[in-house]
Amino acid sequence: MTSGKNISEDFYLLEKLRQGDEKAFETLYNTYWQSLLNMAIHRIGSREIAREIIQDVFASLWQRRQELTINTSFAAYLHTALKYKVLDYMRSQNVRHKYVNEIKRAVTPFHNATAETIAYQDLSSALHKKISQLPEKCRQVFTLSRLDHYSTKEIADKLHISPKTVENQIGKALRLLRLSMKEFLSALALLFTALF
Repeated sequence: MTSGKNISEDFYLLEKLRQGDEKAFETLYNTYWQSLLNMAIHRIGSREIAREIIQDVFASLWQRRQELTINTSFAAYLHTALKYKVLDYMRSQNVRHKYVNEIKRAVTPFHNATAETIAYQDLSSALHKKISQLPEKCRQVFTLSRLDHYSTKEIADKLHISPKTVENQIGKALRLLRLSMKEFLSALALLFTALF
């Protein structure tokens, strides 16, 4: 349990952190990283991935230091931040597995005939070309989501935009791609089932 003394010390350090004090940040980091790491390892099972997640939690803390609003204890704030990072990681892993499996199922029939393989490669090439022609922000969000398999929250954090904006940009990208790929519609139906 966090003592009143720790809470007042944390409050002082957070005020210094908001002013960009690196020593205050380092003190908070050294105070809490081990307990957070233990929690992350317990939930994920991998020390290496847990360390990356803890680094993300503290990197986010530093980046958002000037806008921090903490209504609970700092320890409770960190535990909540860790919980969401772990959930994002687990969701992104599930999404990656899902898309890998769906793409494997979609691509398998194309390996049965040379002509179909060529058709698939042409379609894939055309799709990537159309993706490269999307408006910059739209392309960036779509690539992070569908090709790099980032979660909505990860994209929002990375690009400093709201999750709603991320969803809107993905929807816009899909509409533009479907519109610009009309000439491939018959083959595109199968590919979009796998990718989208």
